[in-house]
Amino acid sequence: MDEMQFQARTGGAFGASLFILGTCIGVGVITIPIASGIGGFIPALMMNLIVGLILMATALLYAEVILALPEGTNLISAVDTLIGPLIRSISGFCIIFLFYALLSAYFYEGGKILSATLNDYLNLQLSNWLGILFIACFFGVFLFLGMWISNKLNFILVFGLLFSFIWLFVAGSQTVEQQHLFRLNWLLILFAAPTLFLTYSFAIIVPSCVTFVKRDPQKIVWAIIIGVTIPILLSCLWQALMIGSLSEGTLWEAYESDNQIATSLKIFGKISWLRLPIQFFIFFSVTTSILGNSIGYTDVLSDGFSIPPSERIGKKRFYIVMLAFLPPLIFALIQPDVFVATIQFTSGFPEAFLSGIIPVWLVWTLRYHKKIISPRLLPGGKPALITILLFVFFIMYLLGLETIKE
Repeated sequence: MDEMQFQARTGGAFGASLFILGTCIGVGVITIPIASGIGGFIPALMMNLIVGLILMATALLYAEVILALPEGTNLISAVDTLIGPLIRSISGFCIIFLFYALLSAYFYEGGKILSATLNDYLNLQLSNWLGILFIACFFGVFLFLGMWISNKLNFILVFGLLFSFIWLFVAGSQTVEQQHLFRLNWLLILFAAPTLFLTYSFAIIVPSCVTFVKRDPQKIVWAIIIGVTIPILLSCLWQALMIGSLSEGTLWEAYESDNQIATSLKIFGKISWLRLPIQFFIFFSVTTSILGNSIGYTDVLSDGFSIPPSERIGKKRFYIVMLAFLPPLIFALIQPDVFVATIQFTSGFPEAFLSGIIPVWLVWTLRYHKKIISPRLLPGGKPALITILLFVFFIMYLLGLETIKE
């Protein structure tokens, strides 16, 4: 099989759903029980379902836009075509900022976990910087080979992610106290909405998945539904496990901390049955997120440089991969504390803008201003779009309150 076939080959709905699933479950998912636990499990369950449906809807909106525009279109050219160059520039800045910060954090954490695992279990002395370099080079090779080859790796990583989660759940199910699951505070659960929305966001991979399934509307709809539903169900089980196992005082202490990720890891590290499976879970959540986000970002870069799909191979693809990976790799190597800092710094308005406002804006323009004919993947017309937009504005309002509080 030649270079063109490897790098441009497509796949089916199942593979696309696994890319969405892996991108959706990032390491930030470990903080979800802390963010939602003070509200109680039943309110947390309801908020999970609401956020999941909203993100499923925005993903369908993005897919609808990509299907309506020429092949190879991604977020940058879609915004430029339907909204204008100013918003294109703002969107491009948000994407670059979010991706570089997120990937540098994931390189650092993935390398640290790899080094620790080799040192602890195989007695191989590997420094953190070598672990970071290995993670970047390993995923860089798969990214260069294209989405079809990466799909094979993603299948293994998602299997590891699901296996580690099952391990977590089985190991901890005996520690759940049922009375903890019946605590209720519907007002406080509202403040968990931003964490859930930002943690599950996966918009960057949607255009790549549309191309991967050969622009088949039915396949991309199923890929989005499956790829979002499974993470939401797993998250509900994870919340049931931790809310049922931790005292209300512990949840409040973690919620009020300045660094919820670090606090969550500290709390979970004290639970003997959780230590080993949580390490595997974090590793696979990091690696699946690296793969999914990187694939989406390289396609965004190719789109931004106006490289046609047929030319996104060979040297041009190599240069795009280097542009995607080198800056975050350098940042991860020179800033070893970047993991926690960047995750918190990037979880805010840029992500809400890209994952919520932009897809609604694009589809509103597509349907009602430009009147471009395309498959309508999300029913409900203008009321559905307005509902999504109001929810996103509510998320941004809560983010603003948290910023003022800090």
